Amino acid sequence: MAEETPACPCAALPEDQQSTLNWGRSNPVFQNPVASQINNAQGGFANSLSKVNSALGILGSVGGEVGQMQRLANTIGNMQGVLGNYLNTSNRLSGLPFTGDGPDLLSLVSTVGAAVNFQCALGIEGLDVGLGIGLVTEDGKLRLNTAIQVNTNLDKLLSNIDLGGSQGSLTESIGRITTEINKITSEIDQIAGDINGAIDQVNGLFTDALDFITQFTNINFAVNFSNDPCTKFGVGFQQGILNPEFIERARRSNPLNAAANPGFGTSFR
Repeated sequence: MAEETPACPCAALPEDQQSTLNWGRSNPVFQNPVASQINNAQGGFANSLSKVNSALGILGSVGGEVGQMQRLANTIGNMQGVLGNYLNTSNRLSGLPFTGDGPDLLSLVSTVGAAVNFQCALGIEGLDVGLGIGLVTEDGKLRLNTAIQVNTNLDKLLSNIDLGGSQGSLTESIGRITTEINKITSEIDQIAGDINGAIDQVNGLFTDALDFITQFTNINFAVNFSNDPCTKFGVGFQQGILNPEFIERARRSNPLNAAANPGFGTSFR
């Protein structure tokens, strides 16, 4: 009768670690630090857009001038789209579910961390990680606070528009705040551009890190390849596809070559 294979004993985790891991299995571990502010901004701009669309409806029904208000409506709509992208990207940076093809938090951190370590080892200036993650730190919160404040100013301005009066009184009330509407429209455009720039920095951070790791890996392969005495491709192939200066540098950096030619001592004739 064949002997039973003994069960492989597992190494039990300490009780406090077990408790933490089990808690994390049924409770949210990650959170988006700017989600609340983004939702507040979205709600505020949605309310403002509703008022602007009401004014546009009245003006359009009587053939009134809609250019300025339409531009404001388009700007607010664009801002809502930017905020939606902001929420998705900040979810990605916060370890939460997101839509799209970008890297998740694990991939981003591991890739950027490896790139920074390689750059440190080479003694060169590394990636500016702070800019890339500014979307969910104080920089991002300041941008959102600015957006919320601008919309608060817009809401106060729109409250001066006489939506319940005649077309003439509506046009007149809009005319009185023309300068302010144009100013706020430009401010919203500026904030949307700043947020889009911050989102681009997140994507750029990962891209730059990935490009550097790829470059480092390829060069490191070339160093090893140029020092491989047992290559099946032959010395001619090595010398044909590698820059001669690179081959010389790679061989000088090989510690085995340095040991064979220590470069010190005294010779006698």
